[in-house]
Amino acid sequence: MSIPAQNSVGFARSFAVKAHSYAWLVGAGASAAGGVPTGYDMILDFKSRLFSASKKIPRHEIDVTDPIWRERITSYYDNSHGFPPDGDPAEYASMFEAVYPDVEDRRAYIAECVSRSTPTFGHRLLAALVTSGKLPCVFTTNFDHLIEKSVAVAGESSEEGTHTELAIASVDSAAVASRCLRESDWPLLVKLHGDYKSTHLRNTRSELQTQDEILRRVLVNVANRFGLVVVGYSGRDDSVMDALTESLDGPSPFPTGIRWVIRSEHVPLDTVVEFLEKARDRGVDARLVKAETFDELAADISDQISLPPRLVSHVLQARPKPVLQPVDLSQRLEASEFPVLRCSALPILEIPRTARLLQLDQPATTKEARDARKASHVRAVFAIRSCEVIAFGGDEDLQHVFDRWGVRVAGEQVFDLSNNSWALGLVYDALVMSLTRARPLRPIYRRRGHAVVVAETNPRLSAEIHERDAQLLHPLQRAVGGQLMGLVPVSGLSFAEGVRIRLEYHDGRWWCVFDPFTWVEHPDRVPHPEQTGRVRVGPRAADPTVDWRRERWARRYNPTWHKILDAWSHLLVPERECTLHAVGLSGRTGVDAAFKFSAI
Repeated sequence: MSIPAQNSVGFARSFAVKAHSYAWLVGAGASAAGGVPTGYDMILDFKSRLFSASKKIPRHEIDVTDPIWRERITSYYDNSHGFPPDGDPAEYASMFEAVYPDVEDRRAYIAECVSRSTPTFGHRLLAALVTSGKLPCVFTTNFDHLIEKSVAVAGESSEEGTHTELAIASVDSAAVASRCLRESDWPLLVKLHGDYKSTHLRNTRSELQTQDEILRRVLVNVANRFGLVVVGYSGRDDSVMDALTESLDGPSPFPTGIRWVIRSEHVPLDTVVEFLEKARDRGVDARLVKAETFDELAADISDQISLPPRLVSHVLQARPKPVLQPVDLSQRLEASEFPVLRCSALPILEIPRTARLLQLDQPATTKEARDARKASHVRAVFAIRSCEVIAFGGDEDLQHVFDRWGVRVAGEQVFDLSNNSWALGLVYDALVMSLTRARPLRPIYRRRGHAVVVAETNPRLSAEIHERDAQLLHPLQRAVGGQLMGLVPVSGLSFAEGVRIRLEYHDGRWWCVFDPFTWVEHPDRVPHPEQTGRVRVGPRAADPTVDWRRERWARRYNPTWHKILDAWSHLLVPERECTLHAVGLSGRTGVDAAFKFSAI
């Protein structure tokens, strides 16, 4: 089952007319802009501390903001040295406990992390909702005091006699939450893991395995009174996710629905997807909301919600200035040899919005269908929804692939890329396929993002095609200043120059964003026996090519970067305007994915 998604503006319009019917669950991502490190930031910090001690490297020499360092450290601890796989929900707790086994040290670390934090625009808007009576209950896994501070300041700005005091319940004062629930005494803030001044904090594996029973009951009961907006929370805590899942067994879970806020390109954890799918099975209107930051979501809500004038003034005082500002370009500037600012995004003038619709007699899984496509040597891309297949490809080819499930053509499917995650994934796959068709390039499909890499021309093709491909790659080879493909010294692994490809929507149009990198083909890895059904792979050693790639890119300064970006731009889109097809039907019946690009 695919989870429907909506943008933050659409969510804000709907939320504004029934704000009082939602509770909120706020995670660390909502405090990141206020200077509080996220769980992922902390995990990187813990890994760097452990890596420094293990390898006897001074910590000041380790830069976790450097992608090469980050990959080196991450691969070293990924499902090895006694730690869970990278991205596993248990990673935060196990790392924290390993670095700081003593509870007082953990409390001191948290206190240091939150000591310099300040409320953001999003916190002001959240506080205005609480103060005006439009937000009855907020749950948070955060240790900081940003919500409490914001509500206190907002209360001073509210109209006289309209402010309601915020009740605060934590692991040290769970009875407060129980009383508020019993007496419907809102607004209520529930700190599920305590705060940095609490006697008890929940941040190790044993502490996070169970949730305080009183707070758990409050969460479950609130879920049967209100809908839920989740923002800045990844779903890594089994105790919280278990309580949310338990809430679905109630008589009327989340009556106004669930809105789980994620970044536009973020893929939710499996536990989150499973929870939302189960919610939809129970008849709950569960959706994803796409918003880049908590502040952006808050800005869209503030544009739609009705608040008392003094609170509006208070909230808007913290609204960030627009990123886009008018600039006077009337002065004539002396030209340089390479641009001061170079864009690595190609505008897509036309993008597919219709695909072939097929009906199956029996449901098929995506893996089974992809295996069948590979076995049939068919060029096609598709998305599967139980007994429906939405695809780009020739009709005869698609019928051959899906013949074992009983297939028939059922017309065409029109889709909206902004509201359908499956459609966006389908077009993303087709985009990468269109960029590599009939060129010395090949696609690399990954869950975390696709790529296009240089490939050798098939030796069975004619000398003319070999010469054409060599001419196409010559500008890139000259820009790189060396081989485009080969073997990494010592390791013997194959490498190729490539670009990571992203499909993004900005400024009213779609863009093909490309990011050059050196790709290395690692041996296939065997799934870990305890991770059955998961996409993540099992044990692996540290990547032996990290330092080699780091050296390869170390001296590629701005002029070289300009040449590399320019070469890739012309390789991907060879003409000022051109249309690329993912499949190439050549007169056959079917539906192809056509992308019209501009090289400007």
